[in-house]
Amino acid sequence: MERSTGKVHWFPMPDPDLFTGCALWAPSGETLACDGESETDVSRNGVYTVRVSDGQGLTRVTSNPGGVDAPVAYSPDGRLRLFSRTPAGAGESSAKTALYVTSARCGRATRITPLGYTDD
Repeated sequence: MERSTGKVHWFPMPDPDLFTGCALWAPSGETLACDGESETDVSRNGVYTVRVSDGQGLTRVTSNPGGVDAPVAYSPDGRLRLFSRTPAGAGESSAKTALYVTSARCGRATRITPLGYTDD
């Protein structure tokens, strides 16, 4: 969606073997953060970004093989990204889920909440 006009543009997912649910705008308005999950290669699961302008430029930010990393928020200056992480094998239980933070340009993820804490 264009912020200035409210016009919605639909783009195909940049990789047909990776579901990318992209709903978190970066403060710059140039990229979206996405929950990336693959049914055929779970080693690809993690947070990704794509360009808002064309839905391309798929860039991996985190890695969580077999688990789920879901972007939650950016810091106001856009330097940090908050995401929830559920490790592989946790199933429907949120007992092993926690919130993590990482640099918006990638980097090491740091857990900032106890296990069992979710963004819900």
